[in-house]
This record gives sequence, C-alpha cells and structure tokens, in this order.
Amino acid sequence: ADIAATMAGRWYDNDKVDMILGAGASSSSIAIARVAGDKKRVFIAPDPASSDLTGKLCTPYSIHWVYDTAALANGTGSAV
Repeated sequence: ADIAATMAGRWYDNDKVDMILGAGASSSSIAIARVAGDKKRVFIAPDPASSDLTGKLCTPYSIHWVYDTAALANGTGSAV
C-alpha cells in the first residue's frame, strides 16, 4: 500500500497523469484512492473487492468498478 501510494503521487505530480486505472489488491487501491482524492485526480478501481471503496473511504475522485464484498455476499447469500 505504501509503495502504491508513493507511485501514485509520483505519477500524478511528476508525470502529470490524469487518471490511474487499476491497482490490484484492496490495500493498494485504498491507498491510491486517498492520494487521488488529495490531488483531485481520477482513480478507477476495477479489481479490488473491498466495500470500503464504495463506502466509508469513497471520494469524489474514485470509482469502484465491478463488485465489492457486500454485493458479492448478499448476492450469493440470496441465491443460496
């Protein structure tokens, strides 16, 4: 997570990227979402499952794409 946040900050500041797409694990995605919010840049997270990205840690600059653990648990639980 620390490395992901450092790299995101470098990309936004030094390389002037406008958007980061994907980060892998939930921990690195949460870290990048915080950096994106601080720097007012876009971060799209298509791969983590943590519902925190759409819940308590959501920012106006981050988009949690696909699914999260709450949706997965409710859908599976309802089907069973």
